[in-house]
Amino acid sequence: MHKFNPFAEEHAAKLRDVEALGAEKSEALRLLVWYRSYDAESESRTLREREAELTAASEKAEVLRADRVNQRTRIDQLVEASRLGLDPRRWFSSERRASSKELAEANESWERTREPLSEAEERATRLQEACQALRQSLQRYRAMDVARIQSRLVDIDASLPALQRALDRLTADKERVDGQLKAPFAELQSLTARRNAIETDIRLADGFERQLNSASSPRERHLIHEECARAFGGESRPGRILQTRRRDLQSVLRNVEKVESRLDRISSMARRVISSVVLDGNNLCYEDQRFVGLSPVIALAYALADRYEVVVVFDAGIRGLTKMNNQQIAFGFPRNSRVHVVATAQAADETILEAASEAGSYVISNDRFRDFTDKAAVSDQRLLRHEIVAGKLFVHDLQVSISFATDHAANPNPEQ
Repeated sequence: MHKFNPFAEEHAAKLRDVEALGAEKSEALRLLVWYRSYDAESESRTLREREAELTAASEKAEVLRADRVNQRTRIDQLVEASRLGLDPRRWFSSERRASSKELAEANESWERTREPLSEAEERATRLQEACQALRQSLQRYRAMDVARIQSRLVDIDASLPALQRALDRLTADKERVDGQLKAPFAELQSLTARRNAIETDIRLADGFERQLNSASSPRERHLIHEECARAFGGESRPGRILQTRRRDLQSVLRNVEKVESRLDRISSMARRVISSVVLDGNNLCYEDQRFVGLSPVIALAYALADRYEVVVVFDAGIRGLTKMNNQQIAFGFPRNSRVHVVATAQAADETILEAASEAGSYVISNDRFRDFTDKAAVSDQRLLRHEIVAGKLFVHDLQVSISFATDHAANPNPEQ
């Protein structure tokens, strides 16, 4: 669905920016807390103590290693001295027996010194790692540019609110468009699944058809028909299945095209940047050919006034239709909107189009203004249609659907 939402990519990028800035702020605050709570004097004292312990542990491990080297040398000598050799007289000699006994004791001593050496080496390793960590933290503390971190926090605090507001606007825009896309996109997914299922059936039925065409006996054809019937719920003729499924596929593809067109239209509408709307006042006072008064255009002005700058232009005939003067006509509209009734001899169409000359300004009217194709609002297709039906007014392009009360004073059969 995101590919149809023009705000999705920008929203994701802005969200990453906000999260990155928030993470940077959290890290800066964490560093400042660490810096302020760090006791450099105490840590330096601890480092000296650990370095002294490391020296002692390293010396002890070195002594144990040297002792085991000597033990290994002596064991190798005793192994040689206790060998039987080729002379039988040596086998039972007192010298060989003494060497054998001493070898056994040396091996026991070798085993006993294994664990102390391992412990000493492990202690030395732990102390070395502790010293390294202490040196790094001291170096980090001494190198930390606190003023730069504080300055960066000021910058973050200054820029984060605006960035968050921009994200909030994008989130609202994205969610609004997601809401518009939800139903047609779900329909597209359903149609896509249906298309895939039909295409699978077509491939399967086509396979049965080819098997039938190459079958060498009635018996073989009968078995293929039976298999086809099992696959397609009793329908044993693949040709008929192909005909039905291909017809279904064409119908689904047409519907897919319609839904994708609707999604593209929603996406295209969402991309438009609208800063102001110019309402064709007289045009908005009619349901079919019946004049219903100012109620529809007033209701629409209120519906749009919070989102856009609203300008309402009436032609001079509105005075006669409503039996009001200019001030009375403008009285019911929102205070932040502008209401203009053209001079008697002046055409309203040109005034409407001139009022919507800026790129972000759109006209709401069912008039196509074919005599004014040179005007920017017409050539740029910034004309939005509306519908008035049974007391309701719709501007589908702006997602507007509002009710209004019919003006009982309206002339039921005026000339439009």
